[in-house]
Amino acid sequence: IDLSEENIQAVKGVDGTVPGGLRPDELQKLAANPDIIKLMANPDFQKIMKEAMQGGPEALAKYENDPKIRDLMQTAASLVQDAGLAPPGGGSVPSSSS
Repeated sequence: IDLSEENIQAVKGVDGTVPGGLRPDELQKLAANPDIIKLMANPDFQKIMKEAMQGGPEALAKYENDPKIRDLMQTAASLVQDAGLAPPGGGSVPSSSS
């Protein structure tokens, strides 16, 4: 992933964040983690993130009972938390026992 200053500036919104609501330094921190890069390369994860960006978190409700997608989202939330960042939207990801 090319996170040059030029590329970050190209996708940065008027609020100073990049897609997903992250600050550029947060994106760079996440991109330094090979586990996050692996997750982002997962086609299922790409699909659900695209849906979330287009329809908001509500768009993911249809996956609520899908254990595969739930596991991907839990992994993402854990990786983001491990990086010292809150999950997107400040929310939580349902546990597999819910």
